[in-house]
Amino acid sequence: MICPLARRGALAALLAVLLTVPAWASDRFIDYLYVDANEGGSSGGHAGLRVGDDVFHFEYRRPGILVLRRETFDEFRREYTGLENRTIEASRIPVSEETFRLVRERFRRRHLVQRWQLEVFDTLSTSSSGGSSRSSTR
Repeated sequence: MICPLARRGALAALLAVLLTVPAWASDRFIDYLYVDANEGGSSGGHAGLRVGDDVFHFEYRRPGILVLRRETFDEFRREYTGLENRTIEASRIPVSEETFRLVRERFRRRHLVQRWQLEVFDTLSTSSSGGSSRSSTR
């Protein structure tokens, strides 16, 4: 006769084999990046999401809008740790392959649409003011 403890162990092993791989066991992850505050315009800190090699983060742009930036992780790190001498803290979030793909596609799509909108905005601003406007969102 099988004791209850052995039966529970066998059941747990069977469930582990039959169930899909949970997010914590995946090799995919998203990093939440927090950039420490600095003096001046950076006194509130900064945050971004690293999805693969892309880092998505929002920056303020005149005349008072937030712009989604997309940079490689090396570019992001060079800007904030190299040029601005700020510390980046990363919190790793394990995700499934599907979640990783959905988050990456959503941010890339939003960035692409925003680039088109900013080009239209800059064109309209330039034609109505006679000056030039600068847009840097990679």
